[in-house]
Formats: sequence, C-alpha cells, structure tokens
Amino acid sequence: MHIRIPRANMLAAHAQLSRAGEYTTSPLRSKLSYSVMLLVRHKIPSVFTVQLAQAVTIATRYSVVRSQGVELGSDTGIESSIIAYKHQHFRLINLIAKTYAMFFASRECETVYAQVKGQQSRGDHSGLSALHALSAGLKAYVTSEAVDGAEDARKLCGGHGYMVISGLPDIVGACAGGTTFEGENHVMWLQVGRYLMKQVDATVRDAQSSYFASPINPNTACTATGADFLDPDMQLGIYRSRAHRMILKAHHALRSSAKSPAQAWNEHMLLIISASRAYIEYTVLQSFVTYISTLSATPALSNVLHNLRSMFALSSILSSLSNSYFDHP
Repeated sequence: MHIRIPRANMLAAHAQLSRAGEYTTSPLRSKLSYSVMLLVRHKIPSVFTVQLAQAVTIATRYSVVRSQGVELGSDTGIESSIIAYKHQHFRLINLIAKTYAMFFASRECETVYAQVKGQQSRGDHSGLSALHALSAGLKAYVTSEAVDGAEDARKLCGGHGYMVISGLPDIVGACAGGTTFEGENHVMWLQVGRYLMKQVDATVRDAQSSYFASPINPNTACTATGADFLDPDMQLGIYRSRAHRMILKAHHALRSSAKSPAQAWNEHMLLIISASRAYIEYTVLQSFVTYISTLSATPALSNVLHNLRSMFALSSILSSLSNSYFDHP
C-alpha cells in the first residue's frame, strides 16, 4: 500500500511514522515549530549589538587619535583631539551608553529564551507568547538602532569613515540587512502590539496582568527635578508610565472604533507601533538597571555603568523616535 507522507511535517521533527506506516503528529506541532523561528530571532539582538560595538569602538579610537583645529584661546598652535569637541564627545558617549543598554537587554532575551525552552521541555508552553513579543520587539529595536548608530559612527570619523580601510562601510552594510530579515521591523512592532492588546484584554476580563492592572494616573505630572532624574527608580517610573499610557491609549482607540477589527487595526497602526516601541524601551532600561545592580563591580566601574544608564535613559527621553507624535495625553 502506498502511503503519502507530508515531508515538511516529517522534517520539522514533530511527527512520527511507525513501522506499520501510521503517521502521527503532535497536537502542539505549530507551537513547537514556531519555537525554531524564535531560536534564530532571539540571537539577533546580541549579534547586532556586537556590530554596533565594533563601529563605536572604531569611532572612539579615531576620535582620540585624530587632531583637528587649534584649541580656543591657545596660542601654541597645537591641534586638539576631536573628542574634545562637545558635539563629538556627546555623540560618542550616547552611542556607548546605548550599546551597553542593548547588550544587557540581549542578555535578558537569551535568559528568557532559556527559561521558556526549559518550560517547554516539561510540556508548558505558556511563556511562548511573551517570548515572541520580547524577541520581536528587541529585534526591531536593536537592528534599527544598530544601523543608525553604525552610520553615525561612520560620520564621526569624517572622510576617513567613508573609506573601506576603516571597516565602517562593511559594518554599516551588514547592519542594514538586519532591519528586514527575520521580519521587517515595522511588522515586528505590530506583532508586539498584538501581544500588548491581548494583555490589556486579559486585564479587562480578570486583571491577570499585574503590569497593566497597576494603578497609574496618566494625568499625574512628574515632580522630579535636578538630580532626581539620575535615580534609576525615577527613570523606570517615567518610562513605565509612558508605556502604560500609550498602550492603554492604543487599546482604547482599537476597541472603541466603529470600524471592523481589521480596519481599526490599519487605521491606528502608527499609534500601535509607537506604543510597542515605548514598551520595549522600558524593557531595555529595566534590563540595564537589573543587570548592573547584580554585577560585582568595583566602585569606579559601578559609577561608570550607572552614569551610562542615566545617559541612555535621559538621552532616549529627548530622542525624536521616543517622543512620538502620538505620545500625548
């Protein structure tokens, strides 16, 4: 008797063929197969963080060595290292802080992936949707920031950065592909958005999600001043409140629309993307705060890491990408 076997299912390693010719497949085959895609995606943040780190290292070393322009008020005629210029210094430190933030976030993604795989080995697939949202969001965030950061690092090296010998054009080119493969980034943001909307739905039904159920008044003004903004709890509170407010705003716009679900989703797509980015930025900052609090670092190194965390948190607040046109009460 001729038995027709679905080859794709067999190669997915989630189906069996007995010696008697009986074909069986796991009822959770779709979830198990989906895990293979997450195996690749959860590695992307760490890979592109390293790419950005390489570009920033090249730009920093160049900025220390390269001299151009006589120091203001000096009559020695000796040219200054370009890292002494505030615009150069700010851009470099900003990129360094962002690279560290993404490094710690990518470590968190790998930790969550390992935890979910352990749960799945015991037949528990409940963590799969959260892992999907985290890996999709970090993939979109890190690859976008990596290609923009690598390009800025190239510009920081002036004409030398344009030369192939600098290594920067190759890095920029490699980073550019990350925004599209394994899911174009705007599509990734929308996948995060679907997860967030479902979490809000669950909260409305039975208050299962502690994150979305927590009482935050979106009309409460921030009272921080001066050095208060350097406190990690204050920084997390600001990011968390913004993400919370934008997610609820997107959810209200979707669920109160008189249009069909598909039409409402398309109409409010940009708002959903902004809310998703706010959520991932909060997640990245949270990873930064958590990891440096657990490191056994010397006081000097610990102080540097805390300064970098504040640099990342405060500079991202000023970023035009973070301050979306849709981010208002």
